[in-house]
Amino acid sequence: MEAKLDAHGAKLDAHGAKLDAHGVKLDEHTSKLDALAAGQAQIRAELTTGLGAIKRHLGIEGEGRS
Repeated sequence: MEAKLDAHGAKLDAHGAKLDAHGVKLDEHTSKLDALAAGQAQIRAELTTGLGAIKRHLGIEGEGRS
């Protein structure tokens, strides 16, 4: 009986290790997604700033969406 409990304990430990590994991978992917989102926000800000400069240069500031 004790051997069976030890075997089940070992299996649970193995599953726990796999879950931990998946957690690490999820953290890595989350970090990558956060970096992509930050990059996207920076690009959006730069495009908005550039579009505003173009509109001011053309004298159409305030018309339509910016």
